[in-house]
Amino acid sequence: MVGRDAVPGAVVVGAGSAGLAAAAQLRGAGFDVTVLEQGAQPGHRWLNRYDSLRLNTVRAFSGLPGLPIPRSSGTWPRAVEFAEYLSRYAEHHGLRVRTGHTVVCVERGDARTGARWSVVVDGPVGEPLPADVVVVATGWAASPFTPDWPGIASYPRPLVHADAYRRPDSFAGQRVLVVGSGNSGSEIAVELLDTAAEVTISVRTPPLLIPSGRLGAALQYAGSVSWWLPESMKDSATLRTHRSHYADLAAHGLAPPGEGAFSRFRDSYAAPTAERGFAEALRNGRLRVVAAVEGFAGERVLLADGTTVTPDIVVVATGYRPAFVDLVGGLGVLDPSGRPLAWAAPLPGAEGLFLTGEPSLRGDLLAHGIGARRIRRALRGRSVRPTTNDVSIATPRGEGR
Repeated sequence: MVGRDAVPGAVVVGAGSAGLAAAAQLRGAGFDVTVLEQGAQPGHRWLNRYDSLRLNTVRAFSGLPGLPIPRSSGTWPRAVEFAEYLSRYAEHHGLRVRTGHTVVCVERGDARTGARWSVVVDGPVGEPLPADVVVVATGWAASPFTPDWPGIASYPRPLVHADAYRRPDSFAGQRVLVVGSGNSGSEIAVELLDTAAEVTISVRTPPLLIPSGRLGAALQYAGSVSWWLPESMKDSATLRTHRSHYADLAAHGLAPPGEGAFSRFRDSYAAPTAERGFAEALRNGRLRVVAAVEGFAGERVLLADGTTVTPDIVVVATGYRPAFVDLVGGLGVLDPSGRPLAWAAPLPGAEGLFLTGEPSLRGDLLAHGIGARRIRRALRGRSVRPTTNDVSIATPRGEGR
């Protein structure tokens, strides 16, 4: 139970990169901060993705304020290394992270507690947590999304979201259909080629491919210098990069992208696809492109061009959806599409509430650090309530600060 005189100055929802960066900035500004995390440790989502996952942004652009990622992680840190880094980050900044707690919603406070906000937590934790400042840092990709295709409910064969995919050995000898050609879909499809009997990839919107490796690193550094150029110029540059390296993929079933990276991202937050063997797999015929999925009929998967495929298993790599609507949907801080009215900045009619975790073509992790500093600046000069450090909610065994 939370005592009435134990009001935390700030509650941060989520111990991923955006939440920890914000918590560190708030603590540095003198706020008493409690971080609530649904998983078993900071950055737990990075530990629960496929084993081969790496960051798509270079190490130099992926560290959070106050602690760089070690050089030993190389240019493209592995997901498990980044998860370990987040745990070190929380310890380095002395952050109080309470794991195993699912936040249900954020509500306006009441006169009884004297706090502006109330954070409702699932489970036997007593009263909701009052707070003067709440930072919701669940990000734009909180929950796996699977389209409601016709016939999917009665599809008799295995169908898994990419979020549940771990390693290729469990697909040995199977005919696999991967749906979606973004970063997860393309990487999983390539990895499966070593064990699966056959891999096809269903493409609705042709991806805009960006080289990885040394060239990809160089492009990221160059992009940081040219960030302030007009969007049309940056769009043209990304299209030229795709065409110069991947124009021949049209002969292998992958149509060229119809718009540049920045126009596409503005409309849908869809990022370019980092190319890690995908193009070569298409060129050598090991990976085959098929049309977009339109539905299911018995064991058949119906495609947009009127053809069908009958895989043994379907891997759905159709992305994620945010949790903002469930958490703050009744507070008037989202636009009709569910996007925050402002990222990591004051929200109209909601003093002390911030939504962070903005995706960015500069790199989400870089944007999370920038957003954390923006929140701190927005709160500059605010009086900080004297509080105790004892937020007395049930804490699972093994949790540390």
